[in-house]
Amino acid sequence: MSRMAFTCRDAACILLRTLFHGGPLESCLETGYGQCRSPHLWKDPDTFRPERFSETNTNPAFEGRWAGYRPEAQGSSLYPNEVAADFAFIPFGGGARKCVGDQFALLEATVALAMLLR
Repeated sequence: MSRMAFTCRDAACILLRTLFHGGPLESCLETGYGQCRSPHLWKDPDTFRPERFSETNTNPAFEGRWAGYRPEAQGSSLYPNEVAADFAFIPFGGGARKCVGDQFALLEATVALAMLLR
């Protein structure tokens, strides 16, 4: 047995660093992947637990620099957004450079799932 546990996340990080090292995409890809799976921002980040998005989550170690995840701030959005998570969960980016097709992508995924289950 190996002394160091090697996960798919580690492999993905190594691949991203190798492919985009020093390039403009390196920080963008690493930030999005790393933030969504950071144990500093999320409880059990590698565990499939959809109910995490209905629970308030904070980390006192950030000393107020991160507002935490607040499900009530999500509003009428179909998925957890950058406002509710204070930019800790950004599957479609956030702010002025947010993906313009995010709502369409979710609608398309819903239709595909409905067709699959049909």
